[in-house]
Amino acid sequence: MSDTYTEQLRQTFAVAALNREARLNLSGNEWRQYRDIHDEFTKARTYLIERYEAEYDTRIEAARKRLIDQAAGKDRAFTYPHVGRDRFDKSAIDRQARREVRREHLGDIRQLEHRERETKDAFLDDCTHRQDLKKDVKRDFRNATDRRKLIDRRKPQQWRNRPSRKRDR
Repeated sequence: MSDTYTEQLRQTFAVAALNREARLNLSGNEWRQYRDIHDEFTKARTYLIERYEAEYDTRIEAARKRLIDQAAGKDRAFTYPHVGRDRFDKSAIDRQARREVRREHLGDIRQLEHRERETKDAFLDDCTHRQDLKKDVKRDFRNATDRRKLIDRRKPQQWRNRPSRKRDR
C-alpha cells in the first residue's frame, strides 16, 4: 500500500465534507438523488468485496501460474550457475501471488472510491449551480416587480453616501 495515513485521513474527511454539504444544502429531491448515487456505489463496493472473497483462491492460482511462467522465461542477463536467487521458490512465489492479488483488489476499491467522490462532487456542483440560478431569477423578479416610486426603490446605501446637492448662495 503506497497511501500514507495522512492521505487516507484526507480522503475520509473529503467524503465526510461532501456528505455534510449535501445534507445541509440539498432539497428533498436532490437529496434523494444523492442517496441513490451513494447506494449505487455502496452496492458496487459490496460486489467487489464479495467477488474478491469468492474468487480469492482462483486469483491466487492464476497469479501463481503467471509468476511461474515469468520465472521460466529466458533471462537475457548472463548469470553463473548456482549464483543468485532461486526463481522457482514455492513459498516466495505464493507470497508474491498473494501480495499481487491483494494489491489489485485494493486498487479496484480505491478506483471505485475515487469515482464515487468525483461523481458526488460533480452532482453537488451541479445542484449548487442550479440553486444559484434560482436565487438570481428570484432576485431579478423581485426587483422587476417592485412598484414603489423611483426614489423609494433605491437602496438606502446608494443615496446615503452620495454628496449632497445643496446650492451655495
